[in-house]
Amino acid sequence: MSVIGVRSKRLLIANRVYRSACGPRRWHFLLGLPAGAVCAEIGVFRGEFTRSILEVTKPGELHLIDAWWERYGDHYPAEWGAFSDYGRLSTRRAYDDAAKVVAAAPPSSRVTTHVGDDCEILETFADGYFDWVYLDTSHQYEDTVRELDLLSRKVKPDGFIAGDDWWDDPRHVWAGAGVAIDEFCLANGWRVDRRDVFTQWRISRRGS
Repeated sequence: MSVIGVRSKRLLIANRVYRSACGPRRWHFLLGLPAGAVCAEIGVFRGEFTRSILEVTKPGELHLIDAWWERYGDHYPAEWGAFSDYGRLSTRRAYDDAAKVVAAAPPSSRVTTHVGDDCEILETFADGYFDWVYLDTSHQYEDTVRELDLLSRKVKPDGFIAGDDWWDDPRHVWAGAGVAIDEFCLANGWRVDRRDVFTQWRISRRGS
């Protein structure tokens, strides 16, 4: 097999792994979020979940926010395993894949893509702008603390913050995200509306 053939096969396997991870478990979770909304996906990667957001919730306005090459350079980290084709997946390729999803979006959904630091981009929106947001970035404690504090201002009073990868096991590499969410809810009067066995979560203000 040629070098090009080997590379194509690796990308195909990586894409299948990613599609499997973004399958029914996330599709069903979206049924609990308002349709026709003004919303944001923060952490887009290759746009596979973006496709589900468009198909299931049919948003009126969707903002896609990701750092892509601004954070990771030309290629994603090798330690991401098959998700990054062990470091071979370029950030531009991931962006282009997401762009294809955007190009196929229905006319009823206005989609805007933003490249850069998510918190810097979110600060450009008025407070109370979003009906809901879906957070799927680094899952690190410090980043999640910063993001939740900002998002609490950017979603409407009756809005939702949702996301991926809440792990209770303190040994997990992303355990810090769950700690940050717990602390945020306790300190700010928010409640956990939903969690599922696939690490998805949704929070809202108490009394909303």
